[in-house]
Amino acid sequence: MAASLAFLDDVAGRAQLDATHARVSAWRRDLSPQEWNQLHVLIIGPHMPRENLVVTQYFLRLLHEPREGRRVVYAESLWEEPQALDLLGAHLLDGGVGEAFFGDYMRMHRDLLGDAASRYLPRLLPK
Repeated sequence: MAASLAFLDDVAGRAQLDATHARVSAWRRDLSPQEWNQLHVLIIGPHMPRENLVVTQYFLRLLHEPREGRRVVYAESLWEEPQALDLLGAHLLDGGVGEAFFGDYMRMHRDLLGDAASRYLPRLLPK
């Protein structure tokens, strides 16, 4: 039973990836290399399938991005286009600020006090 489910998963996953790749390849032919290099992908979806989502994996690999947040942005439960585009704008703005002030595009995508918390929590709450 498990083997047949894995087979069906593989078939469905390949079908989704092949369809996505065909569509993206058609769009890519219409873009200049400069436009392609500036491309950002906004994926709108619900909370639960966010981790390891097929299309997110596809675009991360296609755009050579190590993780979501720079050129590939997941807009969780933002079903209206203006709100999703606001999120993309915030990612781009925060990325520029992180790069300018910290030399790290992704720095503003995490809590500024998170490093301090990581250092202090083991002393506050020892195991």
